[in-house]
Amino acid sequence: MPDRIPDLSGTVENSTASRKTVFIELQPAGTVGGRRLTLHSCDRVALDAGRAIERIAYNDPCLLLNALLRTPNVWWRLLRYRPQAAARSAFEAAPRACS
Repeated sequence: MPDRIPDLSGTVENSTASRKTVFIELQPAGTVGGRRLTLHSCDRVALDAGRAIERIAYNDPCLLLNALLRTPNVWWRLLRYRPQAAARSAFEAAPRACS
């Protein structure tokens, strides 16, 4: 949903790691409907041989949903939003690692 929040940025507040797991506490922020919105999230990344194999984000989506619902001009775009297509296009645009 980054195209819905064009000035989306994030700050890493805290992180910790073990051999198999990394926790990253984030504070993403951006403007939704002319209002500044700051969220809180914690990502858990599972590692295998030093590579990420799973990522789970823990957050409360109510703040973002509330901000979007108070902004009628994004309702139509929100209804048409397809997370799978967005993830696919983001993956295709990502730089490839050299082998």
